[in-house]
Amino acid sequence: MPDATRIPATTNGEDAGQVDNDVWLAFVVALRCSRLHASRPFQIPWSIRGVPLFAVVGLIGNLMLALFMDGQAFRSGMVLLVIGLVASIFAVKYEREAA
Repeated sequence: MPDATRIPATTNGEDAGQVDNDVWLAFVVALRCSRLHASRPFQIPWSIRGVPLFAVVGLIGNLMLALFMDGQAFRSGMVLLVIGLVASIFAVKYEREAA
């Protein structure tokens, strides 16, 4: 019997694990945006001058993986990165004007 808590992403029986992760990420981002001034006592361990080591290692790992990507996938990723950066800049600008 299939698990009732998982919604299939496709009709051919592929795992919907990525859909579950995306839903949780959207929930966390929405909660973070709706409660801007909530206390967040958790600090990421192993930070060097405020820069988390995990983020630096992740950046290096992603750059290494990008070396072996298909050109079309890399270009698509760069377009999405630029769109995200522009959206972030406008969001920060909007927050500063609203404050």
